[in-house]
Amino acid sequence: MKSWAQRSLQGKFFILTIPLVLLVNLAFFAAFETIEMRSQLDALKKKQESMTASQTIILAGPVSRGDEVQITLTLAVALADSDFIAAAVHDTNGVELASFGAPLDATDLDYRIVQPINHATRSGFKTVGRLTTVTSDERLWTGFYRRATVMFGLLVLVSAVIILGVHVVLRASVVRPIRELISAIERVERGSARQEVIWPSDDEVGKVIQAYNRLEQNRELYETELSETRRSLENRVQARTLELQVTHDQANAANQAKSRFLANVSHELRTPLNAILGFADLISSEQFGPINDKRYLEYSVFIGRSGQHLLTLINDILDLSKAEAGQLEIHEELVDLAGVTEDAVRMVRQRAEAERISLNIVDMAAAPVVRADRRMMLQIYVNLVSNAVKFTPKDGRVEVGWKMVEGGVGLVVADTGIGIPPEDIPMLMEPFTQRDGELARGYEGTGLGLPLTKNLTELHGGRLEIEATDGGGTIVTVVLPTSRIVDLDAVASL
Repeated sequence: MKSWAQRSLQGKFFILTIPLVLLVNLAFFAAFETIEMRSQLDALKKKQESMTASQTIILAGPVSRGDEVQITLTLAVALADSDFIAAAVHDTNGVELASFGAPLDATDLDYRIVQPINHATRSGFKTVGRLTTVTSDERLWTGFYRRATVMFGLLVLVSAVIILGVHVVLRASVVRPIRELISAIERVERGSARQEVIWPSDDEVGKVIQAYNRLEQNRELYETELSETRRSLENRVQARTLELQVTHDQANAANQAKSRFLANVSHELRTPLNAILGFADLISSEQFGPINDKRYLEYSVFIGRSGQHLLTLINDILDLSKAEAGQLEIHEELVDLAGVTEDAVRMVRQRAEAERISLNIVDMAAAPVVRADRRMMLQIYVNLVSNAVKFTPKDGRVEVGWKMVEGGVGLVVADTGIGIPPEDIPMLMEPFTQRDGELARGYEGTGLGLPLTKNLTELHGGRLEIEATDGGGTIVTVVLPTSRIVDLDAVASL
């Protein structure tokens, strides 16, 4: 059985209009017959009252004389009307003098009137008996049923004519144009050429069809414009792709040239630097005899420190260049984070003590063992601890520790330094960019520490997080993924 939503417009119309038309006609018929029956019943009652009153006057003489024959004849004349079904006369003692028609006991459900019979005397009127008349509405209901039968037939006929007429009008003015519109839409869905729906009426259905025709016309225009736009975009994409390919090739060539240049420059710089560092070390250690002027010793120490700084800078530049070019390789081994931390802190401690900065390792004994490149991990630690010491004022504090975080293990370096505004963090991840501040104290640096640390961390599949503390200072966390944590018990069982 179809649901209401699945039925056609005609089906819904029949379901709604048939009972509606029948109910309306029945309501009119019921109202008319109710008024008619009420009028006829009132007329019957008035006729009975009038007939009873007139008969009491006629029966006054016979009842006073006790003339039963005359009483009976009078009642017979009254009952000649078919609406009267019974009549009886009783004296004042309740004794029946005469009756006509059905017994009174059998007429309890009919209309009954009891009226006294008064006889005129010289001293006035005297009640000599009472007259009881009974009428029936059977004739009225018989007429009602006959009229109802005829009216019901007329009702069905009129309803059918009305429904059929409305159906013809609905089909011609609504259903047919809608079906034509649906057929046109289905043809367009199947990919056929658009066909305009012709409908001469300017009513609501006609306006819908006109709107559909305009929509289809606009759609064809839009499709044409869209095709032209698509071809234009495809041409532009192809041209842009060629430009990007050329730019990409040029960038690769430039990157290879940069790598060759850095490799050549590093080789050319390292050779004289090694000689400078070696001779500076010989002079400062006075291998070939004492130096009379101590200033030469001091200068040789400065030469060694400057050369070492320059060598470190060259190595950082080369590492960063290789990391950005994807040429830096990881040599994995088991790395004890606690041992790497101690080595890094030992390398920076002298500078921290010179600036009266407290440099502490916090609970690294329980730190896990990870699978990583030890040289890179040491470089990460040294870069972060050096930066923390560099930008922390005298009598400040730097702490190195670890913690388990979401997704892995975090290596934490916290300081009470000048801090980093959140908006400056992206800038500091660019090479050769440094923080400005009065507390920088003029330490040498090129701004390669954080970018190189970030690249080395990401090379291990980790991430670098920088957070400014409320009271000033910075917390830097290097997060290594869980996959790099080594289960020592499993390793020992191998």
